[in-house]
Amino acid sequence: MNLTRKILPAIILLLVFALIATSCSAGAPVNNEKKFARGVWMENTYTNDYAGVTFNKPESWVTATDEELKAITDAGAAALKDAGTEINAKAAEFKVLYDVMAQDPDTMSNVMISYENLELSLGGTQVAEKDYLDLTKSQMEAMGLTVGDYAEETIGGNTYQYATIDYGVMQQDIHVRKVGNIMVTIIVSVAEGDDLAAIMACFE
Repeated sequence: MNLTRKILPAIILLLVFALIATSCSAGAPVNNEKKFARGVWMENTYTNDYAGVTFNKPESWVTATDEELKAITDAGAAALKDAGTEINAKAAEFKVLYDVMAQDPDTMSNVMISYENLELSLGGTQVAEKDYLDLTKSQMEAMGLTVGDYAEETIGGNTYQYATIDYGVMQQDIHVRKVGNIMVTIIVSVAEGDDLAAIMACFE
């Protein structure tokens, strides 16, 4: 199933992260003991040991293939160009790894997991979670969207900073956590009337 059009707004948001994260300078602890690697799927369970993320995909949900992940990245870059913000799709793909895109085909609620290599941004290794959310909030509010106050949430035993964006018919929670020089981002988009708690319970 082609997911490109259905989750394009979220991928554009992630590409915006890649564009704006270079301007931060606040300090954050760095841990280079772990070596980053992509997560793996075992049937309906995705695990990334580096990030400490495990996601149990609901049986009825669909996931993007590697080819679709690339197509979505390219489509997001094209949409940004049409909006007057140009980004090199190949550079974005190298800088930000989109590892999971899973969606409920009925409600369109979805989960996206990505990893940004902060070493590829000038001053990026000094970016902390709050800096990341500050830039996101500024960008989203400039687009006329409402961003809620920051909060903390534990996912898989790890503490994430997160903010909520209100799209009217959909709520999007953006969770970020820095591991070494990688920014782990989990975006959970919930359609109106869908159960956020049930989706979050898929993480362990």
